[in-house]
Amino acid sequence: MKPLSFVYVAIDNDNIPIATSDDINELLLAVDYHHGAHEKFKNESTRVSWQPFYSKYPSEYEGKLTYDCPTYIDDAREIVEVRIYTVDHFNKKKNDTGTTTAEVSKDF
Repeated sequence: MKPLSFVYVAIDNDNIPIATSDDINELLLAVDYHHGAHEKFKNESTRVSWQPFYSKYPSEYEGKLTYDCPTYIDDAREIVEVRIYTVDHFNKKKNDTGTTTAEVSKDF
């Protein structure tokens, strides 16, 4: 099994994946929505910055988003960081009976 492409993955402060997309701009919009930086949530949060990571060497790390978000405690605010990575995307076919991790590892 070979990867078909790659997808972007957004990881929050607690190391939990919160969104994926094959388009970086769509991912940024999905993370904005997740953090409340969207008109549906009256833009209660704000995207402060997007800092792409440019490396001399290949890296899965793409960059960092920063948000100013409410904490809902005493009207305080907090800065939240979201890391963006790329990962290989595999697609299971309808007639695929299942592939184990060991089988995938052999391909690499």
